[in-house]
Formats: sequence, C-alpha cells, structure tokens
Amino acid sequence: MKNRLNLIKGEIARLGKYQIISIGLLTSFIWIVIFALIKQEEALELAPVFLFADLAIMSILLMGASFYLEKQEGTLSSIMMLPVNVVDIIVAKTIASIFMALLSAIAVAIGLYVIYGIILNYALLLFYVVLTVTASVAIGFVLSLFAHDFSSLLGLLMTYMFIFTIAPLLYSLNIIPSNLEWMLYISPSYGVMHLMTAVINSLTIDLKTILIILYQIIIAVVLFIMIVYPRFKQNAIRG
Repeated sequence: MKNRLNLIKGEIARLGKYQIISIGLLTSFIWIVIFALIKQEEALELAPVFLFADLAIMSILLMGASFYLEKQEGTLSSIMMLPVNVVDIIVAKTIASIFMALLSAIAVAIGLYVIYGIILNYALLLFYVVLTVTASVAIGFVLSLFAHDFSSLLGLLMTYMFIFTIAPLLYSLNIIPSNLEWMLYISPSYGVMHLMTAVINSLTIDLKTILIILYQIIIAVVLFIMIVYPRFKQNAIRG
C-alpha cells in the first residue's frame, strides 16, 4: 500500500512537472467564466460537452502522451526496477488521470451551483467520472502499447478520435439526427456523453444508462486484463 501511495504521488507530481495540472486549472476557470456569460439552458447543454472533452478525449491523450514521455526519459524503466508490481503502476496512473478529470467535474459543479444554484447528484457524478476515466485510461494504455513511436502513437490516437469521438460530439450538438443514435452505441465515447448529460440534467437512471455503465465496466476490465497487464512490463522495459 505504501509503495502504491508513493507511485500515485509521483504520478501527480509529474502532472505538475509537465504543467498539465496548471493547464487543467486554467481550463476549468475558463469554463466557469463561460457559464457566467451564458444562460442557464445553454450552460446545461455545454456542461456535458466540457466534461466529455476531458473524460473521453483528454484522458486518452494524456495517457498516451505521458506514457511516451516517460519511456523516452527512462522513467518507466527506473520504476520497473523498484519493489513495485505492474498492477501498482497501472493503478497509480489511472488514479492520476481520475484526479485530473475530477478538476473538471469540480469546476462544472461549482460553476452550476454558484452561478445558477443548480445542485447535482455529486455522488453519481463522482461514480461516472471514475468509471468513464478508468475505461478511457484503458483505451489510452492500449493505444500506447501498440504504438511503435510517437508518430504512430499520434496516428492511432487520431484514428481513434475520428472513429469513436467525433460522431458522439456531433450528436450532442444536434448535427447527427436522433434516428441515427443507435449507430453510436458501440462507441465508448458515446457512453461518456450520455452519462454526463444524464447527471448534469438530472435524468433518471433507465435501462439504457445501466447498459452503458455495464459497457464501460466491460471495456475497462477486458482491456486491463487481456491487453494492458500482459504487455505493460515488456513494453516499458523495451523503451
């Protein structure tokens, strides 16, 4: 447990080193300012999109970029020499990503409450953030582990974004008609958008939401167990 806590502290410290926390806080402040400048109805429409960007897009990009940078700097190889196991490292990186995502969730919650007096289901928001970020981190890990270099990593990231994230974003902006929504169900990013929209707009938990929750859990469990864990140590040592 002590080793895992030290790893988590190290991961969060690296987020500060790379100025990722500073950028996240600045972005969160900008979102609160935007909320103050628009109407409540518009804020409720934009809030899920803001969270979607961080949970479904930035979590994957952050994992891919940080994993590559740590390999280049030799950080991962050094960590593998410590008395820690692969599970501890994976858990630490996942928790660090959840920490970053929570900054956005807190900013949205503060903005909606202070400016409009809207009280969200904070426990449910926390659960959705942890769930979706864990699935997104698993996806980011997989893309990183299959990339041969930084260029191929960027290629895989862009391909994933093009296939799985653009369509849900367009749907949320009403560019894709509702009768085509069924085509988006396979996308993990669509699940993130649905869950964020549901919690921001206080929608009831229906069968669709339950299925999306189960899908996010399956994505995380399958990817971590079947791909991330078996390939992580070999990939990190190879550099």
